[in-house]
Amino acid sequence: MRFAKPAERVLLLCEVGQLDLIDEDGRAPEQIPEDVLDAFIERRNRLVYGASDFARSECIAHGSVVNNAMLMRVASRFHGRTAGKRMHKILGRHLAVRISGQDEKSLLIVRERLLNAVSSLRSLLYTGNEEYQTLSHHIEWQQVTDVAIPMLLNIEQKWLQIDCLSTKGEANLPLQEDELCILLALVHPVELGKAFNKANCTVDAVQWLQDSQHHLYNNDSKQDIVQRLREKLEFK
Repeated sequence: MRFAKPAERVLLLCEVGQLDLIDEDGRAPEQIPEDVLDAFIERRNRLVYGASDFARSECIAHGSVVNNAMLMRVASRFHGRTAGKRMHKILGRHLAVRISGQDEKSLLIVRERLLNAVSSLRSLLYTGNEEYQTLSHHIEWQQVTDVAIPMLLNIEQKWLQIDCLSTKGEANLPLQEDELCILLALVHPVELGKAFNKANCTVDAVQWLQDSQHHLYNNDSKQDIVQRLREKLEFK
């Protein structure tokens, strides 16, 4: 397990009741004993999966697969861990092309690149569970992962089976609205902004996209997310 700061080791030991491993200065050992880590993982997973099942049933009862505010909180933490990855640049460009209808390329050129980017996005969601998180953050991360991973796998499967010779352009790659929402949430807003700027989107519109991305996930709105983007984003 990876720790971002020493205090996280102390929190882990407190959670499993191993206070005797914390020294008189309040510091935990650099290497947490393996049996203590195992006990923590077993206890934590039992709590996380139980809470995630309850939260998922609550979302479904309200007609949603995931709470949108929670999705954006997880996305914000996800961006902090993965900023600058090539994956964000590739998917940001695809989303800008898809929505703006500009600078579209042949599937023969971009499909494998896009498949690799979606696969990388999926892998990074998995690795988040290898890092220490507070219980509330871990529950949210797991719930979003439970929703996003099957969607990303479905995207890969659909794009892998597409006939690149008969399908004209990358904007015609199949993508459902909930899958589009997940990609828009998880792609880093800086790379998303760069991509829309390159697609000749105005500076003010790019700033709106980066600052107000969470408004796209308002539960009260039933309007198609692409339509909302096209209404808000102005192109030169």
